[in-house]
Amino acid sequence: MTREGTRIGPYEMQRMLGSGATAEVWLARHTSLDTPRALKIVTRDTPGVRERAFCEAQTLAAVGHPGVVAVHDLLEHDGQPVIVQEYVDGPDLDAWAIGRPHRDAVERVMCDVLEALGGLHDAGVIHRDLKPSNILISRSGEVRLADFGLARQGASRGHTLAGALMGTPAYMAPEQAEDAVSATPRSDLFSVGVIAAYLLTGESPFQREGVRETLIAVADCESNILDFLDRHGLDRSDRIVRLLLALVRFDPEDRPATWAEARAMLECPEVSLAATTDLWATGVPAPRSLMEYEPIPTLSVLGGVVAALGGAAVAAVVLLVTVFAVDALMFDTQAVATGTPAIQVVSGHGTIEPVRHEVPGRAGLFGFLRAKRAR
Repeated sequence: MTREGTRIGPYEMQRMLGSGATAEVWLARHTSLDTPRALKIVTRDTPGVRERAFCEAQTLAAVGHPGVVAVHDLLEHDGQPVIVQEYVDGPDLDAWAIGRPHRDAVERVMCDVLEALGGLHDAGVIHRDLKPSNILISRSGEVRLADFGLARQGASRGHTLAGALMGTPAYMAPEQAEDAVSATPRSDLFSVGVIAAYLLTGESPFQREGVRETLIAVADCESNILDFLDRHGLDRSDRIVRLLLALVRFDPEDRPATWAEARAMLECPEVSLAATTDLWATGVPAPRSLMEYEPIPTLSVLGGVVAALGGAAVAAVVLLVTVFAVDALMFDTQAVATGTPAIQVVSGHGTIEPVRHEVPGRAGLFGFLRAKRAR
C-alpha cells in the first residue's frame, strides 16, 4: 500500500492527488533533483489493466504536445506499472467551473482544449474520455489534457473488443456509446461540445439518473441540447453556443471535420487564465473518489423506452429485454469531481472501464433510435 513517505525509485510520495477504480495519483518529489512529479500507480491487478497502463504511457510519450501532460518515465512498484508524469499545479475544469468563470475565459479554455486535442489527433490518438475532470489548468494558466487510460492510437483497436462501452456516458458521442471501437476524432469533438455546455451552465446536458437513461439522452442529443440551451436561457447566436451546437450532432459527418475547423468558429480572446485559478488552492478535495463495484439495473429504463417509442416498439423492446438481460454486469468506474463518495455508479457520472468483459447490447438500442430519427 502506498503511503506518504513511500519511496518508488527516486521518488518520495507526498500526498494523494486522487484515486480511481484502477489507480491512484500521487504528488511525489524526486529526492535528488527536488522536482515535483505526478505518479499514477496501478492498484488493481485485473486482466487488461496492466496492459492499458503501458499503452497509456506509450501514448503520452508519442504525443509530445505542450497541451498534453508529459510522461517522464515508466517504473514498477510491487509488480504494478507506475507512470511518472508532469505535475500540473492547478484545478481540473470541474473545480475551475465552480468559480463561474467569465464567458471570455470559457472561450479561451475551449480554444486551448481544441489546440491540445489537435496535438493528439495529429499524432493519431483518440482520447475517448474527454470530460471536465480530465482537463487541467496550471496556476500559470496553461491547459493540459490528462488521463489517457482509454485512449486509442492509430487504427489499432488495442484492448477494445467490438461492442465495448468505454468512457463517461454523459460526455461520449453516440457512436462511441454504441461501440467504443467506432470512436473517431469527431467523437472527441462531440465531447468538447458537451464540456462547453457544462462550463457555461455548471450542468451536463445529458446527465440523467442512471447509465441507461443517460445513454438514451445521448442518443437523442440534438433535441436534448436545444431543450437544454432554452432551459438555461443561452443565446444560440453566441460563439461558444454556435460551436457546441455544431459539435453536439448525432451523425459524426455533421460535425466539424477537424479540431482546426472547430477552433476557427471561436475568436480565442487573449485572456489570462492564471487569474481564473485563484479560487483553487492546494488541499481542496481530491477531484475523484474510489467507487466500488455496483450492479447496473437491467430493466428500469424499459418502461420509459416503451412510453417514448409507442406501442409499435413492443417487438423491439422484447428484443432489448433479451439483450440487456445479459448486461447486468459489475462496472469498474470513477466519479467526477464532487468529493462525495456517496454517488453510485448508477448515477452515470463516472468513467466506465470494463473489467470482467465488454458489454453487448447497445447496438440494438442505438440502431432502433437511429431508425426512428430517420423516419
